[in-house]
Amino acid sequence: MAHIVDDKSEHCIPFILERIKSHRQQYEAKGETPPPFFVGLNGVQGAGKTTLVTTLASTLSSPPHSLPTVVLSIDDLYLPHTQQEALARSHSDNPLVQHRGQPSTHDVKLGTELFSALLNRQSHIKLPSYDKSAFSGRGDRRPENEWETVNTNGQQPVEVVVFEGWCVGFRALSDDEAEQKWKDAKAEYESKGDGYQGQLGKLQLEHVLFVNSKLREYDALTDQFGAFMHIDAEDAQYVYAWRLEQEAALRAAKGTGMTDEQVIKFVNGYYPAYELYTDVLRHGIFNGEKGSESPSLSRIDGPNAGDAGQIGPSASLQKVLQAAQPLVFYTILQKVDRTKPKKCVLNVATMQAVAVRAFQEQVIRAGTQIKDGKMPKDLAKVLRQYCGAVRDMDYMQEKANNGFDNDPFLLMSSKQIERDMMENHGLMQWVEQRQDLPVALDSKHPGLPGVGRTARIHAAQCQNRRIRRKLNMLSALAGGLALIVPMVIMKLVPGKICSLVTTCSFVFGFAVAIALLSDLRPNEILGVTAAYAAVLVVFVGTTSS
Repeated sequence: MAHIVDDKSEHCIPFILERIKSHRQQYEAKGETPPPFFVGLNGVQGAGKTTLVTTLASTLSSPPHSLPTVVLSIDDLYLPHTQQEALARSHSDNPLVQHRGQPSTHDVKLGTELFSALLNRQSHIKLPSYDKSAFSGRGDRRPENEWETVNTNGQQPVEVVVFEGWCVGFRALSDDEAEQKWKDAKAEYESKGDGYQGQLGKLQLEHVLFVNSKLREYDALTDQFGAFMHIDAEDAQYVYAWRLEQEAALRAAKGTGMTDEQVIKFVNGYYPAYELYTDVLRHGIFNGEKGSESPSLSRIDGPNAGDAGQIGPSASLQKVLQAAQPLVFYTILQKVDRTKPKKCVLNVATMQAVAVRAFQEQVIRAGTQIKDGKMPKDLAKVLRQYCGAVRDMDYMQEKANNGFDNDPFLLMSSKQIERDMMENHGLMQWVEQRQDLPVALDSKHPGLPGVGRTARIHAAQCQNRRIRRKLNMLSALAGGLALIVPMVIMKLVPGKICSLVTTCSFVFGFAVAIALLSDLRPNEILGVTAAYAAVLVVFVGTTSS
């Protein structure tokens, strides 16, 4: 049975705090009081939204943040049972509205009034509540006297509003886009038959367009978000197992709820929306100024916590990406015609440098948890991944010694197979359209761009070779002089005392020089010094005889 056990709050809380800080600074710079901050949270059914928002509310409301936080669910905006039944009867041929769930089954007017009241910090605001177990699982809105009240007298007004739900953030498609998605799904259904796993292709177009048109009303809620978080699913089919597990827990807790067959039928009614609107979430729900600031966080989950996947970049990693972006792909100009690229280079080492930084952030996050007395999950795995990434980076640095044209971690358009791959992915065409790519003069120039590679390594290699040549020449000169000078002295100044003093002095000086200027071990220094002394002793013996 699929089960979500991982804690997503460690990724979400820093993201929210950063957005709140930016939100407040924006208003305070104008001398205005910042209004409450609205956060949208989308996640497929059973993905752990309720668990996450409970942790978020508790953490944000407690010191050191102390931000009064309220959690609202789009589920609590469902139409009352009688209105839902009336909607179903008025569209009896549309399976999408025969039960709660799809856009058109929520009281958007109630939601906009609630958002407005919270935004204006009105007092004694009642938060609607919905009982999903009522009417054998078909649900009904609770009486108003059971609704929670916020912003009461003596209570700090709400500063953060977290609005969660399975369709929160969905944006309506144009009629043409919706029709095209439906046609594609219809064609897949007709070709695969029973092998078709979706639901969209089984519907009539007018039913899809009805829900899509109703979704446009929800923009009044979505447009209030200052930040948005999306818990995606690696495979949308996981929603069936997650929802079955969720309903089983509800039956165990309250003694009533939907059967497994009812759950599957229930999810079937939701599933077309995942097929229609998930791409909208993945591409980002914000437009204009908000969109340029990218106030979104995404996470992809597999069937269990062990399959947790991609996480949107933090602010620090975003800086790393911005620094790496112009360095991961660049051109080298021809020597003859400097206006035309000789080759295009994809720098894999730059990509690895980004990966190392990403793992560093995970290590720092784990260290923070240990500091707070918590045991990080998968600590050994995080450290193993980080060490592996560093080792791989060292290996890439080593391979750079093969030379620019033979470096396996520089993929070049001058090599036919690599060029074909680049063309298949549109990179060559992209280069032709871009005028702002970094350009190097040629493969030998020390100005080649790259992160910890190419330019710096090539320049260092050239400099190291020059230094090594100079050191070799100096070593040869010093070695020759170490033998010639004492021999000349002993030849010009004959006598045993002179020979003894000269030999001892030069042997001692030679030993000290070797010890200071080399990395030899003590026994190796002793052996080299003994060999040098032996040469001088032999010379003394031959000259005195």
